[in-house]
Amino acid sequence: MNTSANAVSLTSRIIRKTWWLALVPAIYALYLGFVSIVLLLGQNTIVTLEDDPFLDLSLAMAPNNAEANAAKAGFIRRRALLPDNPDPKGDLQIALDHWLKAIEGRPLWPYYQLGALDSEYL
Repeated sequence: MNTSANAVSLTSRIIRKTWWLALVPAIYALYLGFVSIVLLLGQNTIVTLEDDPFLDLSLAMAPNNAEANAAKAGFIRRRALLPDNPDPKGDLQIALDHWLKAIEGRPLWPYYQLGALDSEYL
């Protein structure tokens, strides 16, 4: 009887000390969801000469996210093509840098390499 009580006591102590570990995947899922929502909001904004705060926030939260870099590169490329842009060549170089960061994250995705080629060609 004493051995059984010690086992239950040990189990309850382990559960009391490690219950928070169950929250780690939930917090990580919330983080990924928030980054995805901010990225989606940034992708759906109208392109102007100003930076997109949603894309900047998604890159600040997840700087190695290839999708965030690709979205920022696409935004800057579209901004470079605006007729009243004072520095289209500089914007295209920044877009190329973001495409190259996206390619580092996913080197086998041809979409990113085509985007980089497009930025270089323009």
